[in-house]
Amino acid sequence: MSSKLQNLPVLALLVVFSQFSHAAPTNNQIKKVMTEKSIPNWRAATEQSKTVVNSPPNNTWKKDWEILDLESIKGNGKSALNKASDPKNVSDLQGNAIWLRWKILSGNADGRYSYAYSYLLSLMKDAGGNLSQEIAVFLYNARLSLSIDGARCEDRSSIDSVIAGYESQRNLLPILEMVDKLPQKVKAVALLEAVAIEEMRGERTGTEYLCGAGTKIMKDALNQGRQFEKLPDNASENAGINSKGNTYGVDITGIKPSLISEVDWQKKRREILELSISNAAKSL
Repeated sequence: MSSKLQNLPVLALLVVFSQFSHAAPTNNQIKKVMTEKSIPNWRAATEQSKTVVNSPPNNTWKKDWEILDLESIKGNGKSALNKASDPKNVSDLQGNAIWLRWKILSGNADGRYSYAYSYLLSLMKDAGGNLSQEIAVFLYNARLSLSIDGARCEDRSSIDSVIAGYESQRNLLPILEMVDKLPQKVKAVALLEAVAIEEMRGERTGTEYLCGAGTKIMKDALNQGRQFEKLPDNASENAGINSKGNTYGVDITGIKPSLISEVDWQKKRREILELSISNAAKSL
């Protein structure tokens, strides 16, 4: 990936928080640093992504991005994610990563796109070193943004199932292991960068399909006489990371999941972000 696209504000925050080596920063101090350093950096990275995608460096990427844009608006964007997370060569890898980063930062895409982006970063030659920190940022952002969107569901088990499904895939396991081995302070700062991305992007519209994997809606389906069915054999063998790897499922077509009110969701969103900041503060 071009060095111009490797905007790593995580490094700036590591320098700032190294000043707190004798006393952990307070939540207010952390928020001040995020407001003054991290969020402006991500805004700059967003503008950078827009510039690159609006002026593609070659015709191949231009055509690929047009196809991905069209696929992303179909259904829940599954086909776009399948294509983006399954590069055929180095050029595809770089181009798809640029497109995913743009969708995340400029399009406020949901956490699936952050999982896919972190996965593509891990495939790059220099996936260690500084790039490993950006992988951690977007892995945490995937979890965080899915948790926020899933907080709309009355049944919390749904989003827990979605996250667990992604993180049980063999293609993501090496990423989880790599991030787990990072120093605690690096992981804490990566989580704060994930929070900063959410703060910078703002609220997303509801994604109702994320509420369709919980125990309540499955129970409702079973009560209607539907049965567990084996999913297609290739469902857990997707070359990318979009398949959640479930082996059996229940057809929930036509069954509406229960959602909480917009006001209650906004409160939960704020609580999730604040808790993430508090958890990171413990390791700084």
